[in-house]
This record gives sequence, C-alpha cells and structure tokens, in this order.
Amino acid sequence: MSIHRSLLLLPLLLILTACFWGDEYEDEQIVGNYYVSGLDGGWEEPMKDAYLHFHDEKFGLADALFPRTLSNIGFSKKCLIMLTSPPNEQYYIARIISGADREVARKNILGPFNKQDFLRKLEQVNGDTLVSFTYYFANL
Repeated sequence: MSIHRSLLLLPLLLILTACFWGDEYEDEQIVGNYYVSGLDGGWEEPMKDAYLHFHDEKFGLADALFPRTLSNIGFSKKCLIMLTSPPNEQYYIARIISGADREVARKNILGPFNKQDFLRKLEQVNGDTLVSFTYYFANL
C-alpha cells in the first residue's frame, strides 16, 4: 500500500475510533464498601448518571444496588441517604450493616419515601435528621 493511500485512510480511521472515545466511567468510594459509579463529568464537573454500588470480595463492583440514578447522596456512621434523579425524585435510606455482603446491603435499602416520610424514617434509623447530602451528581 502506498503512503498516499495510507494518508487517505487515516482520517477514516480517526473518525471510526472516535466512536469509542469520549465518556469514561469512574467509581468513587462514599463510605465503607459503598461506591457510586457513573460517567466522568470532566474537569471539575460532577459525575453524571451515578448509581449506588456495593463492593464485596465475591463480586467486586457488580450491578447497581437499585436501578435509579442519584442526584444527591450523603452518609453518617449508621446510614447513607440518597435522592434519586428527576423527574420522580424519591428519597432512600441504606442502613450500613457491619460485615454485610452485597445482598444484605441491597435488602437494607429503605424507600422510596417522600420528604416528610424520609425525615421521619431517618430519625428512626440514624437517631436524628442531621445527615446532609454531601455529593451531588449531574444527570443527562
């Protein structure tokens, strides 16, 4: 193949490989074995389409603990609090259980709640409602 023909194919190859570049997934530890995973938002931008995951020795970071994208998450020593993405924003509480595997973690997710019921349940689980959202995510 001549150099001229190779130079003509180079733009085509760049266009085709560009389809595979772009959005990258990232994982961020929230607390203990709880992580969020989503699309890298870029330089100083929030993660996009974030899902809650649990890391355990058997499965690593497998599928999401529940099938809703998150807009906010926070935590205390006893629980994680989560707000799902619009248009149907709902609150969830994940009780943190020492020594849990992913199935125990999944079974200890409470909700969905509206804001009033969420605050009532948070006080039962955490002993107060002082937990605040500390992570914010963008949604596509």
